[in-house]
Amino acid sequence: MRLSSLLTSGTRLSVVAAALGTLAISARAESLYALSYSGTLYRIQSNGSYAVIASSIPYPSGLAVDNSGNAFVADQLNSRIYKFTPSGVKTVYATVPGFDMPSIVFDAAGSLYVSENDLHDIRKIAADGTQSIFASGLQDPTGLAIDVAGNLYEADNLRGKINKFSSEGVNLLTLTVPDAFKLAFDSSSNLLVTRFHQGDVLRIQPNGSVTSLASELNTPYGMSIGADDSAYISEGFTTNIDRIAPNGSVSTFVSMPEGIGNLAFGPDAPITSTPEPSGWALLASGLCTVGGILRHRRKRMS
Repeated sequence: MRLSSLLTSGTRLSVVAAALGTLAISARAESLYALSYSGTLYRIQSNGSYAVIASSIPYPSGLAVDNSGNAFVADQLNSRIYKFTPSGVKTVYATVPGFDMPSIVFDAAGSLYVSENDLHDIRKIAADGTQSIFASGLQDPTGLAIDVAGNLYEADNLRGKINKFSSEGVNLLTLTVPDAFKLAFDSSSNLLVTRFHQGDVLRIQPNGSVTSLASELNTPYGMSIGADDSAYISEGFTTNIDRIAPNGSVSTFVSMPEGIGNLAFGPDAPITSTPEPSGWALLASGLCTVGGILRHRRKRMS
């Protein structure tokens, strides 16, 4: 498939290919941070061993990790973003209004971008704490990713669009990609797109071609790209995290003790033990996975 079949009317393929040609990411460390529906934050090493960084995080949603290994988690009920140090020390990083199932991502300057579904916009939190509206007029922003030039890409799930914004918030490009959910870039300048209801991952190459990287997945939810360019995907209705190699082969990377939502790679850290979450957390995970967050999400998107 060519990208021209997925573009908004009037957008030329050559323009899109040129725009996508600037995409790249830096090499990633080998620890995968995983956020469960019940509010447990895990750090997983490349061999599948894991440790709990923090637990009992209220109404957890978006996840991002900075270069120092600090994890940032959105609390969608209290409209807060928490910062967790590698040792699990928790502080309130920012308070923002109106988000529901937010996605959060850092740029190279240390600014944090937050999708605010209820307000239909994207908020920018600068490194000094200053907040501003980066983009507005959106419908259902579910995925955010930033390219090497500082452009921000946003998946607007209900509209079936992917918008590209300059670092100043100017909408440079709109792609039509039905059911686009989460976004990520690999080191070959490919834009990867999960589609929650379709159960697949698309790969949009710099030359504009679109291929299916993997299909028949079990409700792909969170996504992050590893140092080996594999896409790591959390399954919405199981406890598995899948690894999708660049050639499209799918394997189970690790089975966690509870359902996992968002994923993000960050700096490696040694793990000396593999603690299990408490019994209430496992129970809450089952309730949230089957009868709570994801059911609400699927109902709201249908």
